[in-house]
Amino acid sequence: MGAGTTEALVAAGDHNGRGQLLCPKEAAVYLRIVTAKTLANWRCYGIGPKYVKTGRGSAARVYYWTSDLDEWLADPLVGI
Repeated sequence: MGAGTTEALVAAGDHNGRGQLLCPKEAAVYLRIVTAKTLANWRCYGIGPKYVKTGRGSAARVYYWTSDLDEWLADPLVGI
């Protein structure tokens, strides 16, 4: 998925009922309980809400669907 395609997805808003696609800073604000840095740490440890990663290396971008954030908020249990 190229950068232009990613920008189109973000701009499109609701995509197939998954809600909006948010960058980590927006996702942190949406969750109201974490910072973008916390989300980055969780990604490294394989915990936290699902995310989408586009690109590679320094061009990589991370996004969160609001539906995945809502699902995680409803059931944040880990290791059970």
